[in-house]
Amino acid sequence: MTDLEAPPVIPAPTQEDNPTEPVLSGETPSDQPQNETHSRFSKFKSVMGELGSATALRTNNALESVNRATAQWLHDLRALGGQKSLTKKHQIQIDFKLDKIAEIIGEHTCRLVLPDRHISGVLFVVSTHILFGGVAFDKNCRIAIPLKDVAQISMDGPDLLLNTKTGTDYRLTGFGFLGTTYNQLYNRWIQVLNEELLLARQEDVPELPAAEAEQE
Repeated sequence: MTDLEAPPVIPAPTQEDNPTEPVLSGETPSDQPQNETHSRFSKFKSVMGELGSATALRTNNALESVNRATAQWLHDLRALGGQKSLTKKHQIQIDFKLDKIAEIIGEHTCRLVLPDRHISGVLFVVSTHILFGGVAFDKNCRIAIPLKDVAQISMDGPDLLLNTKTGTDYRLTGFGFLGTTYNQLYNRWIQVLNEELLLARQEDVPELPAAEAEQE
């Protein structure tokens, strides 16, 4: 009786003999493309969010810069109001490049209306001029209108309209008390017109001949 040979032992296949892609626990191979797409979308969304935040931050910084400049200018002018009137008049003369201001009649916060934006500032009514000072995009805005050059002053709803003889018109809005501002400005304008008319009449009067010397 011969000995039977034991059957050969076939080793079990190893990872090296049959390589497959590793599969995470709880994840099937079909889930991997979907997770990769989701990951890319999340990164894209994060980048766009950062860009949007940066744009909003730049816009807010620009607006804050304009507001700070306007507030500082208004604060400086109002601070001068607590000092001597001459100091304030001198400061306004420098700001608007005027030779002389006899009297500051009124001061009103408002906004100058332009086709593309509004400029916040202060409207001054002085003895000879209408003055507006404000700040736009960190740059000072100064407008000086001689009262004698004003052709018409009127109200249009909440707005004040100034029409000049040179054809340049101005619209201002945002007044606390538009009626008070209008009356103050209109009354001073009429006074200036009357003064100009009186001066013109005096210039038209011919000079009287000198009295003849008395005969001895």
